[in-house]
Amino acid sequence: MTKQQGTTLLVTVAILALIVSGSVNSNLYRLRTGDRETPELEGGTPLVTFATVVLGGFRGIIADVLWLRATYLQDEGRFFELAQLSDWITQLDAHRAEIWAYHAWNMAYNISALMTEDEERWRWVTQGLNLLQNRGLPINPDDATLYAELAWIYQQKIGSTLDHSHAYYKRQWAQSISEALPPGGFLSQTNTKGAPRTGPPKDLLRKRWYLNVKQMSIIDARFGPLDWRTAEAHAIYWAWVGREKRGLAAQLQCERSLYQSLNTLFFRGRIPATLPSAGFPSRARPDLFEKCCLAFESATTRYPDDENILTAYRLFLQSAVLLLDACQNDTQAHTALKKLNALDGANHSDVVDAFVQSFDLQQLSGMARASILQERRFSKTRTSHKTNNDK
Repeated sequence: MTKQQGTTLLVTVAILALIVSGSVNSNLYRLRTGDRETPELEGGTPLVTFATVVLGGFRGIIADVLWLRATYLQDEGRFFELAQLSDWITQLDAHRAEIWAYHAWNMAYNISALMTEDEERWRWVTQGLNLLQNRGLPINPDDATLYAELAWIYQQKIGSTLDHSHAYYKRQWAQSISEALPPGGFLSQTNTKGAPRTGPPKDLLRKRWYLNVKQMSIIDARFGPLDWRTAEAHAIYWAWVGREKRGLAAQLQCERSLYQSLNTLFFRGRIPATLPSAGFPSRARPDLFEKCCLAFESATTRYPDDENILTAYRLFLQSAVLLLDACQNDTQAHTALKKLNALDGANHSDVVDAFVQSFDLQQLSGMARASILQERRFSKTRTSHKTNNDK
């Protein structure tokens, strides 16, 4: 045998050994993931595709190498390249929920922020949502990480006012989801003859938004009625479902998203039946006070040692006294003050008027302060109209 023939033989044996090892590791990988098939890589470079087919069970190693590259792209701010690379990583190691969450976050936050037009920004936000709802969740239905990330995008990216395009996001989401909801966005409604309205189309909600109508109804009965055109209602949905899934840290994140989103709806959860072409007007929903208390108290029961939850509940009750007083809901304002005193050891006056007069609004968040001032103005308007009508 010549030296050249020997070299050829060694190379051939090495290639065969690599293929066999890939086959063996593929079987081991399937055993490790519970016989769940990982989707074949689509849209990758020929080199990545070749490595995936040959190395089989070494997909996780390839994914780790690509993660190093992703970290570099993140540091460089090359978010479009990062989006493509993250897509390959999700296909290589589809059962790691953190990859899906990272990919969705990059789309909804980093790439969308690079866009100058509202429409383009919204397109990337929805791509992040769709990635989690329609691709990540079906593969990882028991991991709380994806539910927590979904709840956060609805709550913070769409629901908050931090993004200058937030009003556009809110309008687009409300108009989109309205296609599958009864008029007004509430699940529990009756028509003009008093008969129940036809319920939302289950197939559309399931296929387009991965929503379960039965689960929506359970959440609505416990915390609502919710206007499902609001982003916060969907943050509550995903947080409620996700808090029972696997992953302690993500469970706690879901719990926080749940009571925070309900808290937001209390202050600005009432939106008009017909939305305007600009802006996103809202009013307080004092009727959700007891449901907010339920969410906070449930959270303190589940996490009795978490001081952050108690602090959030205390701040809610302080602002709730003021808002309910502004809305002229005297009974509930007194209930809120009573709960606050029980939490703080009777450190406050038990008279609502005295508490309201002594409280500095600057201690509250901007959202709570704006809502209280808005409702006070409406109360003055109502009082003025009533006085004029009595004359």
